[in-house]
Amino acid sequence: MLIDITEIEKTKKIASNFANLIQNNKTFYTFYLNGNLGAGKTTFVKFCLEALGWEGKVKSPTFGLIEEYHLQSIKLIHTDLYRLNSSDEFDYFGVDLDFQSHGAIFIEWPEKIEKFNCTNEIDLRFENSKSKRVVKMPGGNRSTCCASSHSQGFAFSSARSTHYSGF
Repeated sequence: MLIDITEIEKTKKIASNFANLIQNNKTFYTFYLNGNLGAGKTTFVKFCLEALGWEGKVKSPTFGLIEEYHLQSIKLIHTDLYRLNSSDEFDYFGVDLDFQSHGAIFIEWPEKIEKFNCTNEIDLRFENSKSKRVVKMPGGNRSTCCASSHSQGFAFSSARSTHYSGF
């Protein structure tokens, strides 16, 4: 599925939909955020955090590599792997990933590591040009993201529940 996020409000809306998915399903999600520099990956994470109720500053993890956020019972991790030379370096971070907990990890530049192959993996591809930004949700995600029969919405299906939000 291809979604136009050129207008910032559309980016906020799709981020809000994914935030609802995280909030409503007491499980752990892995978001693989692919895209060039400036494509909107960090902005998407910022809007997800805001939709979940985060009121503090959202920093890009480009230099710190990892940022953690704790909201009530939800743990969110945002990592930018752009500067990694090998997947072994990720292991040295000591990130506490509990796939049985309630939360999510957002991974920018996921091609730098091997996928976790866990339940509820969502692959998002951000693309931009001079006049347009889009996000692609390829098929085959472990937490299936599929187009609904409504042209202005999409449905999320996971092992635990289904959530629909219109745009």
